[in-house]
Amino acid sequence: MTDQISPKEIAALVALASQPATRKAVEDAHTRLVAERAARRDRIAALDKQAEIDWPAGQAAIAKAVKKVRDIERMLLAANDELRLANSDAFNKSHAYTRSRQEEEAALIERADFPTIAAWQDELLAELNALGKHSVIISNVVVTRSEATGKPIRTGVTNMASIVARMAAVRAAYNDADLLKLEPDQRNLPTIIAAIRKSFPAVDNNPQSKATQ
Repeated sequence: MTDQISPKEIAALVALASQPATRKAVEDAHTRLVAERAARRDRIAALDKQAEIDWPAGQAAIAKAVKKVRDIERMLLAANDELRLANSDAFNKSHAYTRSRQEEEAALIERADFPTIAAWQDELLAELNALGKHSVIISNVVVTRSEATGKPIRTGVTNMASIVARMAAVRAAYNDADLLKLEPDQRNLPTIIAAIRKSFPAVDNNPQSKATQ
């Protein structure tokens, strides 16, 4: 057994290759190969041409973005400096305000009429204690029975709201009593205190329903 082609086989191949159909098939295949290679070469040229456009454009876009980042970084640093200065200025002004206000208040308080103010505060405390022990008056009492339980239910008009209102006013006056030390003319304190005292709502010691008024 041998791998050599016999002269007869060679002659047959030569005869086949010399056939017009065979030559045409070979030529067609070669033409397709050349066309494919030419198309690839054209695509490479197109890619190179596009790269000549894209590369500088991309570098320009990168440079522009980098510049923008640098500008923003500088702006951020400047803004941080501005914020630091604003915080420092606000702190200094707040500190100066507090110090100056305390000095002015201290000067006013130093020569305030402490005995009159203390007596007013004692009066207010006594008033609050008395109001806390004040008896609640209920009038126009009506007794009905509960439909659910049958137990008697007492209803009527009470003066509780007037007691609570006066207590709230007296308590507010007590909390504000120290502000009287800031009044420029301390000789006016009795008049101011009398006006405050007069403004307190009265306790209703004869509560009546609106229907009976």
